[in-house]
Amino acid sequence: MRHLVIVGLVVTGCASNQPDGSMNAVDALGADAVREVCTTRITYGTSWLRPATHPGQVDVADGAVTWDGTCVADGANSYAVLSNGWKPYFTGTSGCAIAIDATAGCGTPVACTTRVTYGDAWLAPATHPEHHDDIAGRVFWNGACRAAGSDSAAELSNGWAPHFAGSDACALAFRWQGCGGLYANPVVPTDCADPGVVRDGDRYVMSCTSGGAADAFPLYTSTDLVT
Repeated sequence: MRHLVIVGLVVTGCASNQPDGSMNAVDALGADAVREVCTTRITYGTSWLRPATHPGQVDVADGAVTWDGTCVADGANSYAVLSNGWKPYFTGTSGCAIAIDATAGCGTPVACTTRVTYGDAWLAPATHPEHHDDIAGRVFWNGACRAAGSDSAAELSNGWAPHFAGSDACALAFRWQGCGGLYANPVVPTDCADPGVVRDGDRYVMSCTSGGAADAFPLYTSTDLVT
């Protein structure tokens, strides 16, 4: 849902076109005075250690929140430090995976990019100055770490195959920015033939046929077509 904030201005000497002599709010404030509130939607990957009291995989934070992609090992787990001080934990020594999506109120929208941060065992090319890569679009990894001689390699969805020193040493953290969050298929884990979707206010409603089942036309609701 989009939120609006009205920025007050002091206006003098303006003619009014209202019957009672008052100024129309939009005329007085101007189009630039109506702006969307800046919030950041933070979606955590499946390895996130979700608190027992947390209802889902998403948080919405006030203001613009960023993360540089650094994943800090902490015993058998790891954590990311977000710019607002939050410290989400993940299973695995380099398991951080976060999608960050800011509203238009935070400034110019960014194009969808994936930052892949490599673990300490990464065999970096001699000409590669950073310990990460920024890639246009969405890039994923299925978690498989194959043997490559005495070393190991990960196969990314864009065809890249970063190598790591030692066997089963693949360690990668992922930050998706401006990509619209995360989801895992199937969104509906049942047969859902002939689906139809309509938008009702701030939510979507979907129905489908299910043969001769008692609930022949189940209804599903979602705010983002994913959860």
